[in-house]
Amino acid sequence: MKGKYIITADNWFVAPDGQEYRAAWGEVEILTDAILGVETNSNASNWCVKIGSEEKHVIIAGCQIHYAARCEKKPNYSKCAIYFAE
Repeated sequence: MKGKYIITADNWFVAPDGQEYRAAWGEVEILTDAILGVETNSNASNWCVKIGSEEKHVIIAGCQIHYAARCEKKPNYSKCAIYFAE
């Protein structure tokens, strides 16, 4: 996966700005669980998605991702709390 995506999560998450969101939009990078310094078992996801830049990003566990859609333009959607990680 490369490019900008909008990713919806199964649960609310707290972003670097201290607010709660259900979705994030930005440049995507797939990471292994080693990035967090933990080793997961077979009942958990062993990958994560980093959304955003080095300065402004969130990391969402693969098991929490509900939908992912490539979306190069910033979405204009007011019914869902979206974290814009750009």
